[in-house]
Amino acid sequence: MALTEAIRTQLRTLFTAAVAAVDPHTLIEQATAVDHDHLLIHSYEPEARTSSFPLPERVFIIGAGKGAGLLAQGLEAVLGARVRGGVVVIPTGVSANTQRVTLVHGEHPLPGPGSLSGAEQLRSFLALTHPADLLCFCLTGGASSLLVSPAIGLSLADKLTVNRLLLACGADIHELNVVRKHLSRIKGGHLARFASPTTLVSFILSDVIDDDLSTIGSGPTVPDASTFQDAWNILEQYQLLDQIPASVSTHLTAGCRGTQTETPKPGDPVFAHVHNFLLGSNRIALAAAATTAKATGFIPYLYPTPLVGDTTDVSRQFGAELRRQFV
Repeated sequence: MALTEAIRTQLRTLFTAAVAAVDPHTLIEQATAVDHDHLLIHSYEPEARTSSFPLPERVFIIGAGKGAGLLAQGLEAVLGARVRGGVVVIPTGVSANTQRVTLVHGEHPLPGPGSLSGAEQLRSFLALTHPADLLCFCLTGGASSLLVSPAIGLSLADKLTVNRLLLACGADIHELNVVRKHLSRIKGGHLARFASPTTLVSFILSDVIDDDLSTIGSGPTVPDASTFQDAWNILEQYQLLDQIPASVSTHLTAGCRGTQTETPKPGDPVFAHVHNFLLGSNRIALAAAATTAKATGFIPYLYPTPLVGDTTDVSRQFGAELRRQFV
């Protein structure tokens, strides 16, 4: 029993180190600084670089996600009185200490009325900004359900129905997001369209495999290479076309025919003033856990590829790999 508790304590130490390494408030303070009326951003993913942005009279903070409130809190501490306001959507029950940014509570893991309200407040806020302003966008995991703005003609219930159908049939996160983006007015780069031509700097914490920026939070500030036809094909592949709401079918059909506006693609002018920075990822958390493990006497081993698939199969695969390495 004592040995079991000792192992639990050691594992808890590794877990704590991993979480601390990607704490949103800490990451934003490490990554940003003000120097001679410029905002400096130090990012390390995919490679180390420092970027500089002139600080105008008005800076606003917007965002969504489980950790977005702490990112906003950290930015307020760095930028001080330069921040003139903002809107950030976070889960119900989560809090952050922001002074100038309004926190709106939405629902997670499934969207609800708060998610709709938060997205509408954020879109309304963007309509009040000027091209000379600077927008800081805080994005973390959970934003897909916290920031919801159904395409015209669709309802929240329509989107929830499609979401449930895709989850039940085993669609992966990439397939889910392709469909989500084409049922939304804010995902898949649409938020960048609302913000244009104001300079928008995104601070992103990844919760997805391989840190694909177009997948994190369904990529509201990132070009979307997928199409309405791709969304239709996914629903067809999983034999869901006869189960989705008629409004969704009508919307996607119009998109495939070119009578609905596509998500903005790579090279679209709406991204001319958008700058996306990945501040934290699973790799950073794993590296911190490995460093702590080594310091406490373990032999750390970072699994070389993402574990994807049925949990039973993947756990056997994981165990077999450990045996090959250490037995």
